Amino acid sequence: MGSLAYILHFARPFRGQIVLYFVLMLLSSVFSVVSIGMALPFLNILFEVDAPAGAQGSERVGLHRLFGFFADLKHREGPEAALAALAAALVALFFLKNLLRYWAMRVLTPIRTGIIQRLRDQMYQAILAWPSGRFTDSRKGDLLTRFSADVQELEWAVFNSITSLFRDPITILVTLAAMVALSWRLTLFILILLPVSAFVIGRIGRSLKRVAHLGQDELGRLTSLTEETISNVRVIKSFGAEEAVRRRFQELNSRFTQLSRRMINKRELSAPLSEFSGAVVIAVIIWLGGMMVLRGGAGAPDAAGFITFIALFSQIITPAKAVSTTYYNIQKGRASAARIQEVLEAEREATPRDVRPLPPLKQGIRLENVSHRYGDRWVLKHLNLTLEAGKMTALVGRSGAGKSTLADLLAGLMPVQEGAIWWDTVNYAEVPLARVRASVALMPQSHMLFNASVRFNVTLGQEPVDEERLMRAGRQAFATEFIDPLPEGWNTVVGEQGGRLSGGQKQRLALARAFYKDAPVLVLDEATANLDAASEDQVQKALSHLLQGRTAVVIAHKLHTVQHADTIVVLDSGCVVDQGTHPELRERCALYRDLLAESFET
Repeated sequence: MGSLAYILHFARPFRGQIVLYFVLMLLSSVFSVVSIGMALPFLNILFEVDAPAGAQGSERVGLHRLFGFFADLKHREGPEAALAALAAALVALFFLKNLLRYWAMRVLTPIRTGIIQRLRDQMYQAILAWPSGRFTDSRKGDLLTRFSADVQELEWAVFNSITSLFRDPITILVTLAAMVALSWRLTLFILILLPVSAFVIGRIGRSLKRVAHLGQDELGRLTSLTEETISNVRVIKSFGAEEAVRRRFQELNSRFTQLSRRMINKRELSAPLSEFSGAVVIAVIIWLGGMMVLRGGAGAPDAAGFITFIALFSQIITPAKAVSTTYYNIQKGRASAARIQEVLEAEREATPRDVRPLPPLKQGIRLENVSHRYGDRWVLKHLNLTLEAGKMTALVGRSGAGKSTLADLLAGLMPVQEGAIWWDTVNYAEVPLARVRASVALMPQSHMLFNASVRFNVTLGQEPVDEERLMRAGRQAFATEFIDPLPEGWNTVVGEQGGRLSGGQKQRLALARAFYKDAPVLVLDEATANLDAASEDQVQKALSHLLQGRTAVVIAHKLHTVQHADTIVVLDSGCVVDQGTHPELRERCALYRDLLAESFET
């Protein structure tokens, strides 16, 4: 299925409205053609006194009765009355045409906006369903470009063209039908000449699609660099790297601008090219049709019929130009559609119906020969480890040892690539990972906060909110002491990434979230990283409450925070070097002693 056809399947719920839109546009086109088709023959009847009521060309289009009515009216009431009646008829026809067109647009608007709404919803759901590992392979800026700029491009380039896509072909077909009735020979010449220009326009349109795809990719890189600059502006300034990132931005911006110029030039070529093609066809038809009228003979149109034919054909030029422009826009929009399709069709995690927590942990979590890699780089290698239920296990090691990857696997954020993880007798691979996540509370090193209320950030939007449990979570995390004085208390918006809170407050809010979830297993990844002494002391107090009676896995660089762990596991290059208590490891493990010394030096 083509990318555009794939996107348009989102229109299926609107099939009834689309049929109504088609009918309204068909009626509008009929009124338009009738108004043009009747005007010139009627004027010919009015000003040529001896003209018959039904001219040859007029009879062929079935309008001779109307012509006869105006001719009779002229003989009975005079030319002024017939002219007034003709003017009134034209006003009525154009009124009905435009009324139906407006009604059709009213029908189309909810179709277009509804398709875009469904598309955004599906993209957001697809992103939420992506495996966690996919986000490490995707540029955030490129993903944001697909979600925003590509969707907007699709709306403007494709769905804004739906009006022309339905209306103009209908107008062309209805007009061609009237032209065939007037002179099928002349119409045949038109049908032979028009595809030649359509072929040329099509070749340019296909090249526009290729350039548009490259342009959207460059825009993704540009957005990604902008997002990285905003996120890391303090680092950029502190290292004096403004000029370096500026040069990189200018390079990407220049490439995007060049591609944009190529797209605009190709798109703007459509109007003059189609207009010139139309002029060539008109010249040929005037010459051929004029020769047929002058020579006469069977099947040749009369003067009134030929003038009407030219008038009708002139009405095809504008919609034909619009169709060519629409084709260009659709080709450009197909590039965005293909990028959106990649998001929607990317591998997703299964959405399970059963999201109950796993059975209470009695023995522990056991890792058997677990290995994991990112691309070609193995970060965990044949890991064998047991995390006892109700005990605190600390993971220590230098950066890159595999601690955070192990935490993600334990929390069910990624499937096990090799080996197995057992929850007592339950294999992670045999249950939906959502059930594992329901049983594990993860506190990552970067405390993720939404630009929403304190309440939302603790409950993460779970409904209904257990107020008693929420207040208890706040007290246990020592968070109420800064939440209560906030302007709106629990309903205070914390700002982008919790920008209105200090580092310690953000961390305690994340702890309150873990308390509220009340999961039997905790995975803490550097829970006290980047905190001052006072904030760390408050967070440690909250942690001591949180860890009581729970199975905990704690990752720490500051080894003094985990010296009282039941078991400390030393990792290096994805392998277990040693494990034991703090005194045991200090006595026998050289790497642990080095880590301990580095920790206290820090």
